[in-house]
Amino acid sequence: MINAAMPQQLQAGVPNLFPFSFARSILEPPQRLVFQTYPTYYAQIQAGVRYFARSRGRKAICLMYQDTDYGREIADAVRDTLKGLGSAPKAITAHAPTETDFNAAIVKLKGAGCDLVVLGTVIRDTILPYAAARRMGWDVDFLGALTSFDLNVSEAPNGATEGLYAMSAFDPAYPDAPLAATRDWAAQYIARFKSRPNIASQMSYIGADLLVQALEKAGRDLTVDKLIAAMESIQAYRDPFGGPLLGFGQGKHTGTRQLILQQVHGGRWVRVADQL
Repeated sequence: MINAAMPQQLQAGVPNLFPFSFARSILEPPQRLVFQTYPTYYAQIQAGVRYFARSRGRKAICLMYQDTDYGREIADAVRDTLKGLGSAPKAITAHAPTETDFNAAIVKLKGAGCDLVVLGTVIRDTILPYAAARRMGWDVDFLGALTSFDLNVSEAPNGATEGLYAMSAFDPAYPDAPLAATRDWAAQYIARFKSRPNIASQMSYIGADLLVQALEKAGRDLTVDKLIAAMESIQAYRDPFGGPLLGFGQGKHTGTRQLILQQVHGGRWVRVADQL
């Protein structure tokens, strides 16, 4: 959707701030009117694959992706990263985003002897293949991008996603989170909206907070040029969720390159590695 709208938006001189997508097609090449908080899906998976290959010793890395622009970006990241490591995917499966039966795909990947399966999936097609693998007794690691980092995934019924890994850029705003700033934010959110926050709530808050800071810096006589200059002046922004510092500048419109690795434990996302 953003790929369809953005060309007309930018042609009209309208800034695109923190869209709810981290596609390379949005962020590469850099555009003066486009700002984003975190790295592309490609960079997320690149960092994750390198971590599992170098720190966890994974050698038979496989790929499962939905046959969409998003899934193909993940597939490109896996292939390119493994090529840089002198390797290639051990096995690959692709599926339609509406697919619900992943038994055959899991049988193929299991038969290939994968020791890591990288997912180019979103929510439902993250849960279903992972659950299928566990039903078959296959206890291999699965890794998703930030699209899999969702409470619907971690809280899948009957612990279906226990042990799943996903890339992220902050911790979930659980009411009992270890960081006091996160607990305070979650309490205020619940008091105001009468529901608990989810990952989308947190990402939206960060983008809105950055925009408010930029508007305050730009002043009352607002122009696009002033807004862009104000955005580029934001340095060392700290969110309340334990994420990396965000900062921008001329030619630097992605807030950080740092990422966090999360894993599902007891139905909750738990940080297991950072600064990937």
